[in-house]
Amino acid sequence: MRRAAWVLVLVGFVAGAFTAGGSAYRLVQSNRQTRGLEMYGSVLRIAGRSPLSLPAGNLAKQTDLRPLDLFSNVERRLRANYYEKIENDTVLAFGTADNMLDSLGDPYSRYLEPDQLKAYAERQRGIYRGIGAVLDVRKEQPPANQSGKPEQGAPEEDEDSWPAYDDPVDLNSVARSPEGTPLYRYEVFVVATVPGGPAEAAGLLPGDVIRKVNGKFIFTKNLDTLERMLLMPVEGSVRLAIQREGTAKPIDLSVPMRETRVDLVTSRVVDGVGVITIRALGLGAADGVKAKLREMAASRVSGVVLDLRRNAEGTFEEACAVASLFVPQGPVAWLKEQGGKMRAVNASAPNGRPEERRLAVLIDDTTAGPAELVAAAVKGRGVGRLLGVTTRGRAGRQELFRMPGDSAILLTTGLFFGPTAQAPLLIEGKGVVPDVAVTARGSAQDQALQRAIAWIKSGGAA
Repeated sequence: MRRAAWVLVLVGFVAGAFTAGGSAYRLVQSNRQTRGLEMYGSVLRIAGRSPLSLPAGNLAKQTDLRPLDLFSNVERRLRANYYEKIENDTVLAFGTADNMLDSLGDPYSRYLEPDQLKAYAERQRGIYRGIGAVLDVRKEQPPANQSGKPEQGAPEEDEDSWPAYDDPVDLNSVARSPEGTPLYRYEVFVVATVPGGPAEAAGLLPGDVIRKVNGKFIFTKNLDTLERMLLMPVEGSVRLAIQREGTAKPIDLSVPMRETRVDLVTSRVVDGVGVITIRALGLGAADGVKAKLREMAASRVSGVVLDLRRNAEGTFEEACAVASLFVPQGPVAWLKEQGGKMRAVNASAPNGRPEERRLAVLIDDTTAGPAELVAAAVKGRGVGRLLGVTTRGRAGRQELFRMPGDSAILLTTGLFFGPTAQAPLLIEGKGVVPDVAVTARGSAQDQALQRAIAWIKSGGAA
């Protein structure tokens, strides 16, 4: 019975993931740019599991392998020859599916075990656990000498400096040339903190690179382990050593872990202008925005500011629904799907009558993923003005597929682009550029919001 369940997981996964996932991997590989996340190399697993991956050259020679044949043979060999009795088939099934997703080299295509699936679903409703932050990974280049060793005269590793690039603690997370020269490694950084959450209170900032967790160096392109350490516990605390731009030495922070709840959509009226803040494009966000717009219509506001800052989570579908509230009939985005096919995703505004008030949208580098689709739709269709700084540049569409055992796979099934038919705006790795640059951060006054309100009240003058 347990064996049958394990095979069922594999059959269900292979049928879906190797059809959609293989192509998703290829299109992600072909479109990642240097500013965004580029996906190559080996996979670091630091939770007792080994990576199911091969160097690119060896992998190319294995394309005729049939996954089910290989897995069946491995399973038979395990049962026949492993020196201890295998007691838990579920662990085998979860571990196999997990490593299959890892082998794609795409950290956004992930296998979610039941507890991870629950945490993912909660985040879509504005319920955050752990430190209360959104994390991502990116490439870090090696030292200038490309040897993987510190430059001559550089200090040895100690508590006041970072380790040598090729330190043994991170060998598995370093991508190498065929000659073994380090090309880059991955670093984990903070995209956004949850308002009112522990990370914000402790002083963690967007852009901070997490180098150590509880005294151990962290270099990984797979966020599963860090998710369990930092984004799922609801008690205790964690010690982080972070690298912050402009600081030479690490900053040590102690961050408590708890549950933080935020409203996906909030609103207020400032000086006769409606301000709608979307913290995540999760389940029900579009309905929330629609309700706020109705309230503002009754208040006779002169325009609307849509605040998409610190918005780094949500779904493609919810983003399209929000964009449709402001964009007339026609594309809100173009989607590059399996095989490189481009498909227009059209607005779905009721009766073709979107919100008609003057619109300003606030963006910055904490605007990532589905929120970038909304920003690109507003800019590309010319229905509003963007103020702030360039967005993160993460444009993969992730779809959730339920699997046996209360698990699921989160799979990259496409890349979304801006809505213009001719030369659609590339968002992945580039971001969405604002119409008006406002770079101030951390000041007592929200300059981007102030300028947006002033623009709306001026009647839309340049």
